[in-house]
Amino acid sequence: MKTLNKINRLKTKAGIAFCFAAVLFFSACKEEQHKPIVPGIKPAEVNGITVENKPGASEIKYNMSGEGILYVMAEYETKPGVKREAKSSVYKNTLLVDGFPRSGEYEVRLYTVGKDEQRSEPVVVKVNPQTPPVIRAFETVEMSEDFGGVRIKLKNEVEGELAIGLVSMGEDGKWKTDFNYTKMKTINYAVRGFDPIKRKFGVFVRDRWQNLSDTTFIELTPFFEQEIDRSDFAESPLPTDTYKPHSNGRLVMKNMFNDVIASLDIFHTIPNTGGIPQHFTFDMKKTIKLSRFKMWDRPGNQYIFAVGALKRFEVWGSNNPDADGSWASWTLLGTYEAIKPSGLPVLQVSTEDQAAAAAGLEYTVDINAPAVRYLRIKTLQTWGGVDYISICKMAFWGDYKN
Repeated sequence: MKTLNKINRLKTKAGIAFCFAAVLFFSACKEEQHKPIVPGIKPAEVNGITVENKPGASEIKYNMSGEGILYVMAEYETKPGVKREAKSSVYKNTLLVDGFPRSGEYEVRLYTVGKDEQRSEPVVVKVNPQTPPVIRAFETVEMSEDFGGVRIKLKNEVEGELAIGLVSMGEDGKWKTDFNYTKMKTINYAVRGFDPIKRKFGVFVRDRWQNLSDTTFIELTPFFEQEIDRSDFAESPLPTDTYKPHSNGRLVMKNMFNDVIASLDIFHTIPNTGGIPQHFTFDMKKTIKLSRFKMWDRPGNQYIFAVGALKRFEVWGSNNPDADGSWASWTLLGTYEAIKPSGLPVLQVSTEDQAAAAAGLEYTVDINAPAVRYLRIKTLQTWGGVDYISICKMAFWGDYKN
């Protein structure tokens, strides 16, 4: 009898355990409910609102009161059906709403949001952003003929992040688009690669919110351009020039005029002789209307945008240089500065820097500059602050005049 009772008790315990396990199993199969551990409270609305309207944006200032606020959020439409949000920490009392495609009145709904994501009641604010950068820049667009293409000029006074689009009709009768991305205040560049035949060009502006301006069209005939043959270029030293080569006379000026990209096939002046600024002169053998040129630094991560590479310099031209090396017979063709894409300190380079150096840094000669035979390169600053210069290669484009 005792044995039977013991068996019954064991069965009872086993049954209870089974039921408990079943309850746990089916509970786990139910959808998990996420709830705040500590229930929050609906936060109070912002108050004391003021608005400062800006180009394409508005800054909203406000006060907050009450407990449990985590952040402030704005909801608004920049155009019908295009919704945007902006958020600001509880530690700030300002919030920027931006991306507006046109000036005018827009409605913004402001919420305070609690730690459990509860929102306050909305506070409706009317903002009136000023004309956005994409439209302001477009209103200043100018296009003109250039060597091998078209020159585009416009102003971006508020330094908006813009994409300038040039549309042109290809030989196949289809439109193609070239983009230039910039934040510069003054935008002045050329798009090349076109034959000297009349064609239609158009320019439009786009911002990072995909807002678009209209497109302005013009018919232009690009000027003829070709790469200049450098095989006859020769050094033409004048008094006051710094041109003597480093490394036992191996790193001579004529190394700039071949197509070899190598660390020991460069023009490198002797250190501790002329200081900076310093200049050198060469003869192109023919009178040339220059359109642009490229310069390559000595290859190698320790040399690009470093040591004797040119950072700031001038290019001067002449057809009859004074024999005494003075500057009276020279015309300034342009003042230039090499731009390191990454902006990293000297001796630190990115893949973008490496690609730019390998492609050669391109500089434009003013279209109104005269045709010249002799060039004088005046170095104002080297990247490494040293008193010598190093250039691997220079190449030139334009049109022969004789």
